[in-house]
Amino acid sequence: MRRTAGAFVLGAVVLIALGFHAKQALSLEGRWFGQYEVASSTVDFEVRFWNDGDRVKGTIDIPHEGIFDAQLAWIMVDSTSIHFELVEKNGSRAFDGQLSENHLAGNYVDDLAEGSFSMSRGGLVAQ
Repeated sequence: MRRTAGAFVLGAVVLIALGFHAKQALSLEGRWFGQYEVASSTVDFEVRFWNDGDRVKGTIDIPHEGIFDAQLAWIMVDSTSIHFELVEKNGSRAFDGQLSENHLAGNYVDDLAEGSFSMSRGGLVAQ
């Protein structure tokens, strides 16, 4: 009976580990192309994410505003909930969204306004 119970517990641990691994398979790594909308304006941007050990790092380009290779801060990944920020001299911009395969969408907030954003994966980042 102990052997059967032990096998059951071991099997349960393996299934939980496999389930955890499957959730972790959704990765931000790569190039993402998107837009954010505030009031009546739509602005294009590109984000690059990569893994650095157990941390996710990233940069953002917002060409219309002359922003290129700006480091992202506060990149947080909790299963499919994603948060990242662009911190600037005059304030910050926050992106909070939900990841679904190759698409990320959610709320955009800066110091002056709120809106929405969406972006899609566009390729891998060369390291």
